Amino acid sequence: MLHLSNPMTDYGHELLFGANLIPSSEHPDTVVAPAMLAQSAASLDLLSGGRFELALGAGGFWDAIASMGGPRRTPGQAVAALEEAIAITRAAWDPPGEVIFHGEHHSIDGMARGPRPAHDVAIWVGGYRPRMLELIGRAADGWLPSLPRLEELEALERGNAVIDEAAERAGRQPPASGGCSTWPKNRPPSSWPSWR
Repeated sequence: MLHLSNPMTDYGHELLFGANLIPSSEHPDTVVAPAMLAQSAASLDLLSGGRFELALGAGGFWDAIASMGGPRRTPGQAVAALEEAIAITRAAWDPPGEVIFHGEHHSIDGMARGPRPAHDVAIWVGGYRPRMLELIGRAADGWLPSLPRLEELEALERGNAVIDEAAERAGRQPPASGGCSTWPKNRPPSSWPSWR
């Protein structure tokens, strides 16, 4: 008999587990295809007892993405591909039925929906430019800024304003923001921006 221990469920509910800014690809054997990402995220959420959240990015590290066989995209293409990936991910989490999606960057032809996550997994998105901030307002559940990229506290306030306006135009509640952020482990607090 094989006994599998799941350390993710041994912690209290105060811990959330997440994948930090996964770029998506239309090539299933490269970076991460949105449909496979959706199924993996749902499985992790089920294994963790409903404590998984997903963070996505449009790319930005093009050399690394290309080294794994992913496409080099323009900033506009990257934002459009991410928006398609979010739509595919949400559709995959809503069984029963099939996902049929034909976009400019991603295409799904009859993938079985599911598994359904244990809870409504939030999709957090990292980005700073206006198109990304507007996408966050239209389609994401939260903004995941990286502290080293924000030069001043006002940048966080300006970003939130763009996100909120885009959400209102899309008829949505503004997504969460500022609830969490990223910081590289090799950057000590002494290197944080002065406003921190």
